[in-house]
Amino acid sequence: MTARRAVRHRPGVLIAARWALGIGVLVLLVVGLNGAEIGARIGSANGALVAIGVLGLTAIHALGAAAWMILCRQLGGLRLDWAAGLRVYYSAQALGGVTPANIGGDAYRVVVVRKAGLGWGAAVAPVLVQRATSYLALALLAIPALALLAASSRIPQPILAGGILLCGLAAGLAATMLFAPARLAALTSRMPWNRGRAGAGVQFDPAEWARPPSRSVAMATGLGVAFHVGSVLLTALLVAAVDPSATGPAVLAAITIARLSLALPILPSGLGANEAILALLFAGLSLSPQTALAALLLGRVALVLTTALGTVLLLFGRQGIRRGDLSSAASTS
Repeated sequence: MTARRAVRHRPGVLIAARWALGIGVLVLLVVGLNGAEIGARIGSANGALVAIGVLGLTAIHALGAAAWMILCRQLGGLRLDWAAGLRVYYSAQALGGVTPANIGGDAYRVVVVRKAGLGWGAAVAPVLVQRATSYLALALLAIPALALLAASSRIPQPILAGGILLCGLAAGLAATMLFAPARLAALTSRMPWNRGRAGAGVQFDPAEWARPPSRSVAMATGLGVAFHVGSVLLTALLVAAVDPSATGPAVLAAITIARLSLALPILPSGLGANEAILALLFAGLSLSPQTALAALLLGRVALVLTTALGTVLLLFGRQGIRRGDLSSAASTS
């Protein structure tokens, strides 16, 4: 058996390799940028600002839950109450936080909705539209951020070119998901959560998919913009907690561009790439890259908290969606 076939039959190997890559990049950054100095900056950070930033980055996923619940209602006729929607969404984060590009969280939500009685199209559509509009929101925010840094800073051209490339990648992924949905839906039928079901007649038919209405795309994009803007502001708060002088539009633009690493389907939550991009941008802005790395390491605490909360809900909370979670207007057609 070749190494490629071994990876295909043991997806855990690929997940472990991606985590190892992200952690390896992060370790190289810490070592290369003087780990002792980074630790000292974290130790001297403003505790109140750190608490607000970390708890805010944990709580802001409620916006993502809101977008998903609205899309479930608009695209699938599934009406969830807030408690159930938040529980399912944060449970999904436990899986999404440890899988590349949050794929595990998407799969969990698809399975939960399928078990509630909806077809594949209604289960997959809200997830794909939310992911597409999140990438679209990232691209929309990154365009003015790139323009600001290009016009007012000494950022090296290769770094700006990389930002433009990432922006194009995010926009391209969004366009593909929104305008070629049937092809992506067909690919979904071959995802791990549907393997082995073809023989039982439980395989997704791409004909179930319909292109999402513009109102759903506009709503999800708006909430996506709110989510990313909030995340940028909370991350900027962590930067200010580490270095009160590191503030201003250029810092916000740099954080926004670094978030484009979330569009990379290779690393879990952009681990390593987010930190490397922001450190490079800070260096180009004549700011301390150690400040960037210290702030993002503090931000990773929010990822740990979110994953821990989701894990508790997965292990000890009520699983799936039950009839009591649905409003009387819910449809399972």
